[in-house]
Amino acid sequence: TFSIQKKSLNNQIIKAIPNEAFEWKAGVRKLFFFISTIWLLGILLSWFEASVPLAIFILAISVFSFYDWGESIPMLLHSKETPRRFLLRKILIAQSLFSLIMLPLFLAFILFNPSLWFIPLVEFVLFSSVLTYIILLKYSFYRPNKKLVAGQIFSAIGSLSVLVPFLIPLVWILTIRFYFK
Repeated sequence: TFSIQKKSLNNQIIKAIPNEAFEWKAGVRKLFFFISTIWLLGILLSWFEASVPLAIFILAISVFSFYDWGESIPMLLHSKETPRRFLLRKILIAQSLFSLIMLPLFLAFILFNPSLWFIPLVEFVLFSSVLTYIILLKYSFYRPNKKLVAGQIFSAIGSLSVLVPFLIPLVWILTIRFYFK
């Protein structure tokens, strides 16, 4: 018997993602070509002022979709950590992966548009806070093996807060509330 094993860059990238970030593994597996195309276009067109902020926006919204489903209870209990440590670890890993994706975009933008360095920085800070909000939202409305329907309205508020600045304080307040919930 002879079998050809399929190897791709997608497999190598997924192997590099920590197992604890299974949402990222599933999301990257599902959206790999879309994410890589947007990221690459952002880098290649970084001389154009709107390309990187738009790429960051699209990538961040894509990452938020990684947290739409609740994992099974055995996966949740597998870490054997306290809820506080579990949440902090989830947030830390997600922020690290998010930063790793955004850093090359940020640096390419600064290279070609040094006077506008603050635009991707502000966008990154806002999306990082929304990412934390989305993670805490997921576990506030957690249902095993189900799409988090109850959290979709709150998720939309989080995503809209980047476009509608007066919603940002609401997101920060809800982040604190969801952390304790």
